[in-house]
Amino acid sequence: MFTYMTRFGLWRTALDLHPEDLRTCITSAKQVLEHYLSYEGESFDITGAANEFITAVGVWHECEHALANYGAVLCSREWELNNHRLSPEALFFAGAQKEIRKEGWPYTRPAWATDVAVLTRHRQKLVNLRPDWYGPKFEMEKTE
Repeated sequence: MFTYMTRFGLWRTALDLHPEDLRTCITSAKQVLEHYLSYEGESFDITGAANEFITAVGVWHECEHALANYGAVLCSREWELNNHRLSPEALFFAGAQKEIRKEGWPYTRPAWATDVAVLTRHRQKLVNLRPDWYGPKFEMEKTE
């Protein structure tokens, strides 16, 4: 039924993201992880996106270590696409990974991160957003 999936799992799907969507995911992951770590540095504005932020905080709850790793994967992909230029977020995620390991937080991957139905819905949203980019990658057609 799901033979059209080119990559399985959220981490692998990150490799297929459009550069603009990749940047958005990096920013969102950083904001959510800052929330969990009670980051005292740069503040961020969630006005207009409060519901998405609250949802993201909820779905990553008790999976902070996995979120830090996901952010690092996203930054690694961006690094490849940007002629090996390191972003400030890459340094943030590396520091967060170190802090989380030092604190002994457990590594728990969210169950939805490998749920075929969840990933398929997410991919369909991406295809609807950018059919020319994502359609061929996921072998899916835009829906109305």
